[in-house]
Amino acid sequence: MNAHQAARRWPPAFSDDVVDAARALLERRGVLLIVGAPGSNRHRLGRAVAETADGVVWQHACRHDDGERAGRTVARLLAALGGDPSTPPEQVASTLAELVRAQEGPCPVLLLGDAGFADEESIDVLADLAVARDLLIVLAVTPEAVAAVPRLAAMSERVDLDPLDRTTIERLLRARLGAIPHDVLVGFVEERSQGSYGSLCDIGDLLDEAGALVRAEGVVMVDPERLEAFRLALPHRRRPLSAERLGGRPETVTLVDLVALIGEVDATEASACLDPAVIAFAVRHGALRRRDGVLTMLDALEAEAVVAAMSAARMSELWHAYADRLEISIHRPESVIRTVRWCSASGVSVGPRLARLAAREANRRGLYRRTVEFTAPGRTTADPLTTQQERAHALIQVGDLDGLRALLATLDPAQVPEDELLHLMRWATRIVTEEERQLLRERAVGPHHDAPTRRRRTIVVELAELYTDAFSETSPEMIRTVRSRTLSGDLSPVNEALAHAVLAALLRHAGRLAEAVHSGRIAVAMLESPEIDASAALIDPVREILFMAHLSAMQLDDGQDLLDRYQAHCVRYGLGGRLGLLMAGLLALMRGRPDMALANAQLFLTRSAESDALRFRGWVEAVAAHVLAVLGRHEEASALLASSEAHPVHQRRQNDLDRRLAQALAHDALADPERALEILEDLADEAHQHGLLTIEVDALGVAVLIDGPRIGPRLLAAVDDVVDPTGTPAVWQAFARAVVAYDFAALSELAHRLAAEGHPRFAGRVAQFALDAGRRATDLDDAARASLTELAP
Repeated sequence: MNAHQAARRWPPAFSDDVVDAARALLERRGVLLIVGAPGSNRHRLGRAVAETADGVVWQHACRHDDGERAGRTVARLLAALGGDPSTPPEQVASTLAELVRAQEGPCPVLLLGDAGFADEESIDVLADLAVARDLLIVLAVTPEAVAAVPRLAAMSERVDLDPLDRTTIERLLRARLGAIPHDVLVGFVEERSQGSYGSLCDIGDLLDEAGALVRAEGVVMVDPERLEAFRLALPHRRRPLSAERLGGRPETVTLVDLVALIGEVDATEASACLDPAVIAFAVRHGALRRRDGVLTMLDALEAEAVVAAMSAARMSELWHAYADRLEISIHRPESVIRTVRWCSASGVSVGPRLARLAAREANRRGLYRRTVEFTAPGRTTADPLTTQQERAHALIQVGDLDGLRALLATLDPAQVPEDELLHLMRWATRIVTEEERQLLRERAVGPHHDAPTRRRRTIVVELAELYTDAFSETSPEMIRTVRSRTLSGDLSPVNEALAHAVLAALLRHAGRLAEAVHSGRIAVAMLESPEIDASAALIDPVREILFMAHLSAMQLDDGQDLLDRYQAHCVRYGLGGRLGLLMAGLLALMRGRPDMALANAQLFLTRSAESDALRFRGWVEAVAAHVLAVLGRHEEASALLASSEAHPVHQRRQNDLDRRLAQALAHDALADPERALEILEDLADEAHQHGLLTIEVDALGVAVLIDGPRIGPRLLAAVDDVVDPTGTPAVWQAFARAVVAYDFAALSELAHRLAAEGHPRFAGRVAQFALDAGRRATDLDDAARASLTELAP
């Protein structure tokens, strides 16, 4: 047990008030029926109620074969309570009644588990004892099992339970781990535990024991690199019991093994090759769940334990017996990653279709190393073209540019499908020489294609280069070119969506934020539509473009909604998307939550310590340095700032300018305004030269906040001609006009409007500027000064 475990314990599943209320119901009617789906912790509440009773407490679990003979349940109960196991069947009921009534003191309590297995005659015997108030009975059952105990159900008080909700899971994790659980950790545990308190405790303890948690700034997060250790720890933690509890017959074991291996089994397929009665039995008694025509294990940890305990020989036996008969099941999106593991463990080469689907799903969940593994030469019979988009995306995420070059060397761009060509070419142009790039262009267009195909492929290649260029410069000509290509009607839906994304990036950098958001929303909506069903390789970068447009447009709620969708498929694997932590940190910073911004930044730096494939580390270090300096932790801030400044210039100019802007803010917070202004003025010059208006006005606006009205006219000149500005350009425009006009009423109004609209950080900076600049008594009256002081940081 590590230090964290030694210091913290799990709080109880139910409060004393809940237990006391349930016990009062038991005493009122003599029978308490606790009904809840798996994960509702019904058994745990039953035990808590029984343990508070004044009389002796007996626990008895019915068995899967109790219903095969009349009176078997009470016969087993009698033997368990010390009665004579050779009692004739016709005397069991009376003998049990005598034993119960012979108890001295308060009425005994029977906690009856798995009551759905009990035989009907035994239920009648127990009901008679409850009616006579010789015995109090607590039953915890699933909704499906209520029908199996109709008499007890009719005479009981009933408590209905739901699985633990997200808020409760977060509270329990916080108490156990002694830190704020990150949203991704909460989502991961919620998904894996299905709201079960016992599974929640197992998962939390396993993560801690496996070192799969990282902590920063009082926030705890999953470390994806240690999740494999978490999975491998299961065999030492839990013995799989589902098949045994259901009777352990060969057909039951096979059913449980297959569902655990595959994850989601099509119910129609399963019924065609397995006994439907066995399936119904497993569902009725809580080992499996049937929902929307699919069978799954009710307990995700149990499924992992079943697989972990299974031998390679058993996996191979099942693969050869059932893989061809469960074709739909093994190719379901939720199943393909498990299926590849099953296939590989069985010594079978992964086929092209399965390799591509598994790589796609692994990328969707942020499991990029799994994608590289699934698509590696020798692991699959797929040719490189089959998996190129998914493999290229994963190689980029893990920082293996040599692997990407090797992949490019195996591909003929002329054979790459149009819908994957843009994705491949935009990365190829960043890692090859100009001479190689020209050859790729020529091959991609392909002289052997017909004229319409060459025209479309030429546009796609052009868009690929504009996609890359959009993060280094923008101009009206570039915007017109992309817009005309977008509206040309020559592109497939996928490439049309990507063209809208390129346009959104150009428009955002040019300061035209309403248009940028509009184009970005079109791109995301198209790629999220069922008609396209885009891979993460396509849609994640497009969502990132729209997210940044939302931030610049100061649409923080929209940004949060998009971030939730971006992370949705990754959370169940303890991940947050390739840039989820960075995005969450920026959003927290704009919401005025420096603590959460710093936590996300520090967690990003921890998780990217081994690989900074996208080269965002320098930017995040600068953001973290700025926040640390604001919080007064100057030594830490200085160290991170120095590290940020040591990174080479980013290939994407926009990303490098973002880093330098954060560095300037950090220098200012460290009481070095001269260096901050030097950075900002150089930054604004470079941004202006390349048409990057949004970052130019951000730099000039911050310079005014630091240095006062001197740079005000330059800021006004940069932003005053923007037509119908929105977001940050609109704020800087209003700010510049007020500064140049020396209008403190306008500055005060702007600060209060920003605060009212949910932008406390921006509001505080404007308020502080007004307080610093308005030193004359005539600038601000006492009331205005007091209200601005409340907003200032």
